[in-house]
Amino acid sequence: MIELPATRKRALTDAISSIEDGYSAHIRDFVKWLSDRDLNNQSIIDYFHSLNESSRYAASTIRIKRAAVKARLRQLQVMGGLGSELSERLDQFLADLDRSPLTRAPKVDTAPIGNDKTLTRDEIIQLLNRTRSDRLRMFIRALYASGCRISELCNIHLDDCEDQGGAVKIRVMGKGKKERFIRLPAVLFDEIRKTFNGSTWLFETSNGKPYNRRYPSDQIAALGHRVLGRKISAHVLRHSFATAHVKAGHDLSAVSRALGHSSIGITASFYVHTALSDAELFDIAV
Repeated sequence: MIELPATRKRALTDAISSIEDGYSAHIRDFVKWLSDRDLNNQSIIDYFHSLNESSRYAASTIRIKRAAVKARLRQLQVMGGLGSELSERLDQFLADLDRSPLTRAPKVDTAPIGNDKTLTRDEIIQLLNRTRSDRLRMFIRALYASGCRISELCNIHLDDCEDQGGAVKIRVMGKGKKERFIRLPAVLFDEIRKTFNGSTWLFETSNGKPYNRRYPSDQIAALGHRVLGRKISAHVLRHSFATAHVKAGHDLSAVSRALGHSSIGITASFYVHTALSDAELFDIAV
């Protein structure tokens, strides 16, 4: 059995909880799962099995939660926190999880993102006009302008921002510590700086700390309900960014890179909504 010493469990769970990236929210379930269990291979197997048996999560969410655990274990491996035995066998152990009928990832229906998960430009303008919070207005504009996840925005460090004249190039860390670069209009960047006036973070609280992703997310959800009568999230703005660029005919590979997708196929499966009309479909009939 791959097992970590019980005396190190608290330190390691604290370590995987403290890493800030796109997996931060999803790793909390795993840490909670470990509250009355040892951190070993059996507890990981049981957790993956419990995800597959759960009716709480969609298949796509289960896959993200699995990826979060695997990413954290690999990060601990790099940090030297797993011990030599586990480090040497980790890749094989994770591969076995992907093969076992009890723990392999569920299949995901990759249906395109529909209108219920996107906002039109007019709807976004309504949100901007109806909020009384300048800070929330900046979050909404930055999300739609960049296609970022809310967690990525909240973790932008000012040192990661490079002024390039009419635009600002920004380094962001996505899921699994995957680095990519986004660009914001210099005018918008300057407005964000003026609004938040951060000394360390681009989006900085009055206490000098980065925002917790839940606060702007909850505020956007409340605003959407009040103004549009719709259930929306911060992630809807990411979908809206991608859909708008695809509909405008912009290069799909460039959109994929902007979103930080691992392949152009993922972007196409979510955001290419093309279909033949009846006239086009029947035009070749014989």
